[in-house]
Amino acid sequence: MKRLSFVFFFALILFACQKPLANFTEPQPTNTKNLSAFPKKIKGTYHNYESGSDLIIEDQLILLKFHFEDTLNQKEILQLEKEQEIASSKLNDSLFIAKYTSTDTVFDLKKGNLVRKWKGHYFLNFQNEETNWEVKKLTYKNSIVSISDIVEEESLLKLDEITETPNDTIRPKIYNLTRKQFKEFVKQNGFSEQNSYIKQK
Repeated sequence: MKRLSFVFFFALILFACQKPLANFTEPQPTNTKNLSAFPKKIKGTYHNYESGSDLIIEDQLILLKFHFEDTLNQKEILQLEKEQEIASSKLNDSLFIAKYTSTDTVFDLKKGNLVRKWKGHYFLNFQNEETNWEVKKLTYKNSIVSISDIVEEESLLKLDEITETPNDTIRPKIYNLTRKQFKEFVKQNGFSEQNSYIKQK
């Protein structure tokens, strides 16, 4: 079944969304005001030409859209239509070309998440079940948005050094940082850039 390509690709997407290696006891940077919405200059639709995905930044929401094109038979078309909207065109007597989109919510301020700004970076804070915070770094420059995570062991070594924390194998590792320590971590490129998107409109 051709639709297996969609399932496989979607599995790759989930695999690519690695869990961060570090969590924090407080939203970052500390002692920094929360933004109630993303500023107008960074709102819009951005495109990643490598993956063909679109990143959409709204007032309080960031969405990620993946676009798929597949060759399916009529039975597969009917099954897929039960799950989502698709656009299809007939290829021959038995097959159709189907186009469809999968949308994932990357960040939602209405769900208790927080966003804070420092030196052109927007820090996306997600509170997890242990009441600690996962942090992503969103950077906007010259109509390009990049989103970075803490996914490299080298980043933990930097955090250990900055906070004078003993090295261990527990992941995610929990850190209690001062504002100054977190800024030093950012300056040392502790966040690993994963994806960049070019503004379309």
